Amino acid sequence: MNLLLNCIQSVILKLNKKYIIDEDTLNIANESHLLPFLYLSMDKNTNPEIRNKVVNLFNSYILYDSMQQEELNSLKKLFNDNNINYAILKGERLQRYYPETVLRYMCDIDILVEKKNLKRVDHLLKEKGYTKGDFSNHDITYNKNPLHIEIHYKLITEKIFGSEYFKDPFSLMKRIEDSFEYEFIKKEDEYIYILFHLLKHYETSGIGLRNFIDLYLYKKNNNLDMKYIEDSYKYTSFIDDCYYLNEFIDDLFNDDNTHEELIERILNNKTFGTTQEQTKNELENRSTFKWLLRKMFPSISQMKNYKCLKYKIGYILLPLLYIHHIFYFGIVKFKYSINRIKLAKRIKQQK
Repeated sequence: MNLLLNCIQSVILKLNKKYIIDEDTLNIANESHLLPFLYLSMDKNTNPEIRNKVVNLFNSYILYDSMQQEELNSLKKLFNDNNINYAILKGERLQRYYPETVLRYMCDIDILVEKKNLKRVDHLLKEKGYTKGDFSNHDITYNKNPLHIEIHYKLITEKIFGSEYFKDPFSLMKRIEDSFEYEFIKKEDEYIYILFHLLKHYETSGIGLRNFIDLYLYKKNNNLDMKYIEDSYKYTSFIDDCYYLNEFIDDLFNDDNTHEELIERILNNKTFGTTQEQTKNELENRSTFKWLLRKMFPSISQMKNYKCLKYKIGYILLPLLYIHHIFYFGIVKFKYSINRIKLAKRIKQQK
């Protein structure tokens, strides 16, 4: 079994095994936000230089984790005091299944709100010192260095990844006691959301190991109705992959090399996938020319990063927005675009 997986297994299953950490494993774990597992399973005979790096990095994880926990509590109070319905997604919801919260390091804080409350949330966050960032077809980002928040008004956006199942997410949730915080009524529905979110990354830009650990621990700590979960696969265009991903989750720590190729792939994908993985998936069954044409003229849903497309009346500006898009990537980001084209050609040649 891969050394990093051994370290993770030792901590999660409380095996108390220790391992000598090497430089490659350190780098992969840090890039994948899994370094705390190395700290808790590191053998004292590890090279002193590597050991010091692990300790120092672990301390930075601890610091950021404590900052996020404090900020999350503050955000909950803010939303509760202003009677805004909300639900915390992924991070904090999953941390409870890890031996320590720092093991489920949160890169950002994901919060679901109703679309009708976006303006109120925007005002409250700006008053709290946040700066509004990117706008997409399912979320808005807010930043207050070093903290990062994503305000979601949809759970899943594309039909092929199960958006119809989560068309009205709050209808699948209930309020937590006397607060305005919501959680899924059924654990199965929360699992399906996390699985569909993983599926999207798996089919597009790739996905890191941590997301599989999330689902492994979720299944391990909840008595889930798998028939109920499997019935939801029909809402996606990737039924076979849903079954395969669940099989991989169950076999995550089995030392039989059945999924060796996938493990290698996700370890190289870091946390959120790589440009190479995304380009490889974009090229599937397409010529380089067709891929380039799609990059120059993306779908309307992809163009929704332009804020004026928030409302349908803004669609009259689409021709101008496409011209701006081509100008931006053809002139301003020319070097980046050329490197992407070269990468696409290399990948196509390797097939």
